[in-house]
Amino acid sequence: TGSGNLDVSSVNTETCTVNGLFKRTSDVETKGVRAKQSTSHTTIDFSNIKVNKSTEEILSGTATVNISGNLSGKGNFEYSGSIVFNGEGMATITINDSSYSVNLQTGDYTAL
Repeated sequence: TGSGNLDVSSVNTETCTVNGLFKRTSDVETKGVRAKQSTSHTTIDFSNIKVNKSTEEILSGTATVNISGNLSGKGNFEYSGSIVFNGEGMATITINDSSYSVNLQTGDYTAL
């Protein structure tokens, strides 16, 4: 189950700005000999995402992501990260303590 709220402003200009929050909770249970159960919670917070409306390119802004949950037989997990949109088709993605420069067009990345 997921829910969110996005606020899109400056829609009458060349760029628009997106702010908002998305939350999702997932409960999965498998049956049979190897029955497993998992729960996860995801939150994404969008902050000042500026988008060029004609090219649909993200020019700037950040998104913060938190994912946590539990997998039976494996225990708890938790990840946090951020995406900083740098413009020119590039972003900096940080997951826990590791950062990467990512080309959003090609998917190529380098560790920072």
